[in-house]
Amino acid sequence: MGNRRPAAQTGSDVYWEDQASQNALLLLEDHAHLTIGSETRERLLLLSTDSLIVAKTKSLYLKLKARVSLSDIWLASCIHRVTSRKFSTKTSFVIGWPTTNYVVTLSSSETKDKWLCALQWSLQCQRFVTVRGEAVTNFLQDRGVYASLRFPDHAHLTIGSETRERLLLLSTDSLIVAKTKSLYLKLKARVSLSDIWLASCIHRVTSRKFSTKTSFVIGWPTTNYVVTLSSSETKDKWLCALQW
Repeated sequence: MGNRRPAAQTGSDVYWEDQASQNALLLLEDHAHLTIGSETRERLLLLSTDSLIVAKTKSLYLKLKARVSLSDIWLASCIHRVTSRKFSTKTSFVIGWPTTNYVVTLSSSETKDKWLCALQWSLQCQRFVTVRGEAVTNFLQDRGVYASLRFPDHAHLTIGSETRERLLLLSTDSLIVAKTKSLYLKLKARVSLSDIWLASCIHRVTSRKFSTKTSFVIGWPTTNYVVTLSSSETKDKWLCALQW
């Protein structure tokens, strides 16, 4: 996941290569039903690291219907504001951008949750880079992860009796741990996702008490940490992202 696709094998492969921006990475691809008012259309959704592409499937090709920057997208659950038709929130949610709003309906609750999580992560990345400005952009570009950044967050990392605040940056192939300074970021660790393990055995890393609602254990060959996030929702999102 997250790598540019190999030589074209399907219509969507060709379409992705034609439509994607130069450094974009494909994160998700799925067929969905988009509803506005009483009208529903089946569309192919392609989520990249910088945009959402909506395409109409034809027998031999795909036709572009919309390409929207992630910075222009919002998400909601207020289905009744977009259509009077009844949809289950288990498989549907609202997506919008300046020109329209749609109810998106996926094939299952698992697929819906996967898309909602991926979109939330991607939107958070866009906001993070925009707010933090040039220093963060340069830091990410210098390490070759600017285009593949999936999820940034501040967290407290604990080992033994020592706790440090760190910025965690999850890309499609690695986890970066950075120390935040007033005007720049300092790299503390960069670990391939293939070298990372997760656990709940907090007592093996520290004798201090942490709630499993907001904390979990992350490790790689040189160390183990208790990671503590700001909320149970944020912790669950990180676990989901790391396990994905």
